[in-house]
Amino acid sequence: MAQIVQKAQQGVPIAQKIVEAATVKVPVVVGTQHVRIGVPVIGIGDFFFGAFLFALLWRFGLNVGAAFSFSVVFVALGVMMAQLPFMPVGVPGLPFLALAVLLPNWRAFRFTPEEKRALVIGGIFLLALLTLFSLLLRTVGR
Repeated sequence: MAQIVQKAQQGVPIAQKIVEAATVKVPVVVGTQHVRIGVPVIGIGDFFFGAFLFALLWRFGLNVGAAFSFSVVFVALGVMMAQLPFMPVGVPGLPFLALAVLLPNWRAFRFTPEEKRALVIGGIFLLALLTLFSLLLRTVGR
């Protein structure tokens, strides 16, 4: 057991170097009155998710080229939006990526009326939660 613990401890610095090498740090905006705490980071999991998502788009014959182009633009806009002073502490990239994939492939999706209703209700619920969490973050951050 002691050898397992010793070998595991030897691997920690290597794992940290791998994670650091595969992480893209976005610069933090420093204001005159405050410093934004949340540093936007694009990590190895984000790259894995993107690769998996585009592999699925390709596998199912969807418009990968347009989705990739939209993704680059939308994620860049999301990162820029995250730097605005009135934005909450963290802005997730997934909504920007989802929109970038859905827009060029909209005609490929077919939904029953029940599925459309469920999507609308889920979207309203998601917007309400995001609004609530943003307001809570603003009140806690003061």
